[in-house]
Amino acid sequence: MKYIYLSILTLCCHVITYAQANFFVKDTICSEEPFSPLNTSTGKPSTWFWHFCSGNLNYSPEGENLGNVSSLNNGPAFIAIATDSGKYYAFITNHVTRSITRYKYGNSLLNTPIADDLGNFGGIIPQHVEGIQVKKNQDGNWY
Repeated sequence: MKYIYLSILTLCCHVITYAQANFFVKDTICSEEPFSPLNTSTGKPSTWFWHFCSGNLNYSPEGENLGNVSSLNNGPAFIAIATDSGKYYAFITNHVTRSITRYKYGNSLLNTPIADDLGNFGGIIPQHVEGIQVKKNQDGNWY
């Protein structure tokens, strides 16, 4: 009798399953080559968080101290890099001053940049501004 109650209880319990995200992507992809990951996920996930460039704590970070390249104390948050006529630029959003800083690198990103504070465009940049995108249209105009 005890086993019958246990069996009935087991049948009445709701089994909770969690979605498992799983994707298959070929092991070699060239820069700017389009690719389509194969979704092999289970459990119907409702949201996704993508991040392809996580750091690896097994290796020491490498970098070069550029000194005080001005405006780095403004709370830099995000960066977009653009090239135009062989010249490189980086546009950085700043949390503290709610502004955009442009770094001019000249003909190589290995050069020490010259910083230009572009300001906050009349106050339209929100506090804690996040991402930035720099795009060039077919007419050659930058946005």
